[in-house]
Amino acid sequence: MTSWTEMAAAVRTRMSTALPSVAVQYDNHALTPPDVAPWVRWTLQPAGVRQPEFGTYRTDGRAVASIFTPMAMGVQAGLALADTISAAFRLVAASGVTWRSPAVRTIGRAGKWWQLNVECPFYTEDQA
Repeated sequence: MTSWTEMAAAVRTRMSTALPSVAVQYDNHALTPPDVAPWVRWTLQPAGVRQPEFGTYRTDGRAVASIFTPMAMGVQAGLALADTISAAFRLVAASGVTWRSPAVRTIGRAGKWWQLNVECPFYTEDQA
């Protein structure tokens, strides 16, 4: 993986494949959330570059899927989406990105929504 642009594109592509029928708001994109259906905000958070061994550069980061479900819907729809996202990003390598184990976190009420986050840590490596 040679650039931030390529990394971001690979991360976004993986999410669009995982949730093809759910509204997803990607970084710096507009989205009008549906009123009665779950939706997801997908954020890429690069954490920096390190050198684990001579000639190898590793870019660490995480992607966070913030899942929003209407308050009256209950928690099952959000948990089902969290399971789907976790399965798609758990210990897999694709398009130059190596994913580690996702973690699900309950955030709670966010206005008229119930929010769960799925934190998906990843890294990419380049040889110098």
